Amino acid sequence: QPDHPDPQGTTLALLAAALEKFVNYTHKTSLRPCTYAVFLDFASLFQKDGAGERTGREALLFGRALAGLSELYSHPRTFILKITSLPEGYPIGFIFPKNVTANVAEYDDRGWCFCEAAMANLVKSSNKVVDLGKFSGSPVVVKTSSGTEHRADLVGLLEECKAGRGPPLSPAAFTELLETKSFTSKKADLDTVAGLYAAAFERQMSEAVQLFYRGLGWGNAEVGVLAQALRVAQALELLNLDGNAIGDAGAAALASALHEGTAPALKTIKLKGNPVASSPLSLEALTRAREGLEVEAGARSEGARGPMAEAAPHPAPRSPVSGQGGLACCLRCVRKSPQMQRLD
Repeated sequence: QPDHPDPQGTTLALLAAALEKFVNYTHKTSLRPCTYAVFLDFASLFQKDGAGERTGREALLFGRALAGLSELYSHPRTFILKITSLPEGYPIGFIFPKNVTANVAEYDDRGWCFCEAAMANLVKSSNKVVDLGKFSGSPVVVKTSSGTEHRADLVGLLEECKAGRGPPLSPAAFTELLETKSFTSKKADLDTVAGLYAAAFERQMSEAVQLFYRGLGWGNAEVGVLAQALRVAQALELLNLDGNAIGDAGAAALASALHEGTAPALKTIKLKGNPVASSPLSLEALTRAREGLEVEAGARSEGARGPMAEAAPHPAPRSPVSGQGGLACCLRCVRKSPQMQRLD
């Protein structure tokens, strides 16, 4: 059909190659591959017709689904597959409806895509946000406990396509950036998108018990943004920032936030592999910012708690509902989590 978003099947072929890695992967502790639920916005939701309209029933169902978008994209246990590159040659050879022009904006410059990516950046661990624009299909060198090895399975895919991620944004910071993004209908969508993000931020950041932001290349600026977002992290006990590029200024930003009462339940911060790990004064300032706080920065830990106790896990996974998105695929392994087997 002329308004199909993937008329030549380019995106579908890329997505299929990636999903094949998921369904064929067998973990060493599992006897069989996992079963996944996959959400695609265009295929899962009623789209407008060629005249730009939906029927009354379609609009009702679309609205109900839209309300669940933030849960799908921000849930800590879903993978987000971002297709950040346009098909080769686009828009040449593509057919568009009458009075519709090709959108050639980059992924990060599109309002809906920016929203979905920002929600995915909130509380997911480092390997749960995947940029398929980096996917080559070739074996990838992966570090292991015994050295390195070439992997062409899911492990290799996740290593090659680890997305460059920014820190969680406060709703105010998100809305400010959203104003600069492109929309097909900015006037109609801006408030909706801002509201969806705010709902995801408040829920996920306030309920997170553990946050793993390892190896994302974050420096002092990113940690300053993170410190602002953590002001609503009332349940947070473990903050893992290992393997980043955080220096003295970043540690100072965290210390200042903790001193002001941010993340009142926080027990442990991990900073191994960061420049600040070799700065005793900055580490000491962090431990002084919160009584009983343990800062792990090397072979031993700083702080009053002694050996690190096992951190509390996330709350039990909630059953997300369907929502509306952009150039992203959301998938979840449902075999081990009955709560996630039904997508309403």
